[in-house]
Amino acid sequence: MKIAISIPDPLFKEAEAAAKALGLSRSKLIQTALEAYLERRRAKKVTAALNRSLAKHPDEIDPFLQHLVVEGMKRSEWKE
Repeated sequence: MKIAISIPDPLFKEAEAAAKALGLSRSKLIQTALEAYLERRRAKKVTAALNRSLAKHPDEIDPFLQHLVVEGMKRSEWKE
């Protein structure tokens, strides 16, 4: 699907330079950036839901699940 968007000139210039440096089309760069943003957004929603659940039931954490979470965290790249 094609869309038209408006972005500030400095952001456009930076995106153009990044696309060129990465050997990507401008469209592919924007697609990749949007996918990454939406994935982080989904992950934040899941984390928030888990945090709410754990706050309501702090003594009901399955030890095996807790182990899996810790192991998963060790293998994850943390970003804000």
